[in-house]
Amino acid sequence: MYESDVHQMKKTYLLIFSCFLFFGSNSQTNHQLVNEFIESYNDKDSLRTFNLLHDDFIELWEKDTVINNKTDYSKNYAWGKVMNDLEVIEIIKMDSNFVETISTYYSDRDRLLDISPYKSKRVYELKNGKILKVTGGKFDGYEEYDSPRREKYAAFFTWLSKNHNLEPSDFAFDKNGAEKLKKKIIEYTRK
Repeated sequence: MYESDVHQMKKTYLLIFSCFLFFGSNSQTNHQLVNEFIESYNDKDSLRTFNLLHDDFIELWEKDTVINNKTDYSKNYAWGKVMNDLEVIEIIKMDSNFVETISTYYSDRDRLLDISPYKSKRVYELKNGKILKVTGGKFDGYEEYDSPRREKYAAFFTWLSKNHNLEPSDFAFDKNGAEKLKKKIIEYTRK
């Protein structure tokens, strides 16, 4: 009886150890996947970036859908390319299905307007070695951090409305919208 109990315990420990190895390895792979995605985005390597997105990719801000699919993402990607976006992440949590980060975006838009970089919490949900869904949201202290940014944007858009009769909705979140916005920002900074 004692020998079979020891044998059973060994099997149990081996199973537990294998699970830790599997989930630890999977978490490391997920960490690498998100890092590769950010690196390819920052390098503006569109082929590599889009290859890391699942065919059913979607992006949310909290519960609202902001990007419906990879085609929509390509428009945002083009906007980011014009604005020289760069993302830096700090991984704060991960498991076998997701990686959670605090993401900081640097862009010409914010630099030209002398605005601090955009920050948010982002959760990358993964499926079959691809990024299935990204959910952005607020982090602790978000409102306090973002308030000065909003004030500077409000000043710019007030000027834009007064001088050009344009609103934020007049700038699509695509390549053309980014080019148009960038020209107006440069004009604003020279006033």
